[in-house]
Amino acid sequence: MSNINYQWQVSIDNGRTFANLDNGPNQPTLSISNPSPQQHNYRYRVVATSGTASVVSQSAKLILFPTINISQQPTNQNISSTGTATFSVSTNITAGATTSFQWERAERLNLSVFMPIDGATNSSIVLNNLTEQNDGDLYRVKIISQFNNRLPLITYSDIAALSYVAI
Repeated sequence: MSNINYQWQVSIDNGRTFANLDNGPNQPTLSISNPSPQQHNYRYRVVATSGTASVVSQSAKLILFPTINISQQPTNQNISSTGTATFSVSTNITAGATTSFQWERAERLNLSVFMPIDGATNSSIVLNNLTEQNDGDLYRVKIISQFNNRLPLITYSDIAALSYVAI
């Protein structure tokens, strides 16, 4: 029985032409670690050769989806007579993905319903003119990431509370 050699190939034109992967493994499996956004929709196939016989596999398309990693969650805030609080979030998003933010608030009288805050579409929000009426309000941010016009990925931050502290 002779050895089987595997030559992996890639197509960047939706399978019309294929080129050999110079550093492709001589193995029946190809692993692609940390693909770049440019590799979205590339097609891969393998040519298996044993002696003088060769077989070409069907191609498989690499489809990338966005990922969202929240590296810093919003934290609880205490306010006093200054009436100002800042909530922020830090994220790591798939390169090439478009990202948007929408801050939401649940008022202390109805903590199960989060409503969008008009104009709060950045990774941070500064809230002014807060009073003890805002004590117990909850805040979170909805993060929407989209890559190559695919369905968006939606992730929510942890919830942070606002507390009024009398001085």
